[in-house]
Amino acid sequence: MINLNDFIIVDGVLCNYIGPGGPVEIPSGVTAIGKAAFKGKENVKSVFVPEGVSVIDNEAFSCCTYLRSVCLPQSMVELRRGVFSECPNLQQINLPENMQAIGQKAFAGCRRLSEISLPKKLTTIRYGTFMGCKSLGCITIPSGVTTIGESAFDGCNGLREVVLPETLVTIGHFAFRTCLNLDRLQLPKALTSIGDRAFASCLRLGDLLFPDSLTTIGESAFYGCMSMQRLSLPVSVTHLGRNAFSGCRGLKFLYAPGVDVTLFYRQDAVVPAVMGYLCKPELYADPEIARGYLYYAAHNKERLVPLLLAEDLAEGIATYAAGGKITAENVHSDFLEPAIEAQATQCIAFLLEWSGNNGTASVDFRL
Repeated sequence: MINLNDFIIVDGVLCNYIGPGGPVEIPSGVTAIGKAAFKGKENVKSVFVPEGVSVIDNEAFSCCTYLRSVCLPQSMVELRRGVFSECPNLQQINLPENMQAIGQKAFAGCRRLSEISLPKKLTTIRYGTFMGCKSLGCITIPSGVTTIGESAFDGCNGLREVVLPETLVTIGHFAFRTCLNLDRLQLPKALTSIGDRAFASCLRLGDLLFPDSLTTIGESAFYGCMSMQRLSLPVSVTHLGRNAFSGCRGLKFLYAPGVDVTLFYRQDAVVPAVMGYLCKPELYADPEIARGYLYYAAHNKERLVPLLLAEDLAEGIATYAAGGKITAENVHSDFLEPAIEAQATQCIAFLLEWSGNNGTASVDFRL
C-alpha cells in the first residue's frame, strides 16, 4: 500500500523520498522523478515507476547500495546523468522501447548488472553509460546508434560479445578499454573513427576486419591486445596514432598502405612508435610475413622504409633477403646501431631491387 507521507511531491515532480525503504511503489500522478530524489537511500530494495512518468533526473537513484530491481513504464522517455550510478546490486531493469536518451554514467558502477536490452530509438551511447559494469556479458547496440561515447563500456571485464550496428560511425576514447574477455566483435561498414585507447587491454580480442570507411585509429587504440596476430588496414586509414598496436605481443603482420610515413617513427625511438617495442624478431623471419612486406614495398616503397627501423623487422627481412644479390649506396642513419644499420641497408636495397629499382638505394633516415 502506498503511503503518500513517504514522498515529497511538488507539481507532479517527486522531489524526495523519506520513507522506510524496502519495495517502493511511486504514486500515480507523478510525471518526473527529481534530481537525487532517492540518492543514497540504502534501504530501498526495489522500485516500481507508474505510467505517466517520462523523465528521471540526474542521480535520482545514485548510490542506492541495495537496490536490486527497477520497473520502468512505457511512458519513460529519458534517463538523465548518473541515474543509477553506483548501484552495485542492481540486477534487473527494463528500458522501454519509447525511451530516446540515456544520460552520461547512467549505469556506471552497476557491478552486478549482467544483461540489459537497449531501446531502439537511441542514437548515442554517452560517456561512461556502462562504465564498470563488470558482470555485463553481451550487449547489442541498436540500429540507429551512430556514436559510442568516451568510456561507454570502460572496465566491463565480463563483456564477451558486442554487436555493433551498421549505422555506427564513431567509437570514442576508452570506449571498450579493459574489456578483458571481449573476443567477438565485427566492425560496421560505416565506421570512420576509433578513439584513443578504445580497445586497450582487450586481451582476448583477436584479428579484426577493418572497413574501407575507416580513416582514423587513435593513440594506443589497441594497446595490449595480445591475441591479435595479423592486421590489414584499408588504404582509407590515413591517421594511425602513436602506439596504436603497442604491446600486441602476438602481432606478426601489420599492413597499412594509406598511413603517412611520419606516423611510424619518432626521433626518440629506434622502433616504430605505432608498433611499440613488444615485437618478436623471429616472427619477421617468417617468409610469408616477409613476402607481405615485399608486396607492400612494390606498391608503397617510400612508406615502408620507416618500418625497417625496428631491429626485429630489419633482422627478419634481411634474413629472408640474404643470398648475395643485395647492393646499396648512400644509406644514412643518425640513430641506428651499426649492426642494425647494415641490416637495414640490406633490407632497403633488396626491397627497392625487388620493386624495380635495379638494386641501388638512396635513402636518408635522418629526421
